[in-house]
Amino acid sequence: MSDPAPAPRPPGPSALRSAAARSWAMRATVQLAGRDQARVLAALHLDASIAGYADIFPEDAPPPTLDEVVEQWRYWLGPDWDAGRRAFVAREESATVGVVLAGEDPTEPSLGHVARLYVAPQRWGQGIGTALYDAAVDRLRTVGFTEATLWVLERNTRARSWYERLGWKCSDERKPVWPSAGIDDLRYRLLL
Repeated sequence: MSDPAPAPRPPGPSALRSAAARSWAMRATVQLAGRDQARVLAALHLDASIAGYADIFPEDAPPPTLDEVVEQWRYWLGPDWDAGRRAFVAREESATVGVVLAGEDPTEPSLGHVARLYVAPQRWGQGIGTALYDAAVDRLRTVGFTEATLWVLERNTRARSWYERLGWKCSDERKPVWPSAGIDDLRYRLLL
């Protein structure tokens, strides 16, 4: 008599992640950002960060203005792009619903770096962040990076947990973001 077949296992996080990404991918695409999209990406960045960080920053902490964030995106789509950094966007019909940056680490150019992964709040949990993340990591591997970094707010437990499930490890490096409230960024690393 043969051994009974093992009981099927429930799908793990990567299988669930892939199913969500596949479902979303049927409706949308990830592509390189247009270098003229600074205002659109800044508005998305601002909306997502205000929603995502609402429980992290004190109420009296002023969010950046749209004009300030537009200037950051002009830099990332201008001089940073010329230096090799790329922005990827998730588009659904005519709307941009997510963005991420991938390029060299600003302080350690031998390392890749993922930054500014933002998804429109009404699209959270639909696999868009995963599709953008995959595009960013693929870009880093394609240009030859073997290790990457990213920074995440220490109190952003949702993002930290997600990155840790993807294999990122906290390096114990930190930098202050809002010192008066004790809000710091933590640096994560991943072997590609």
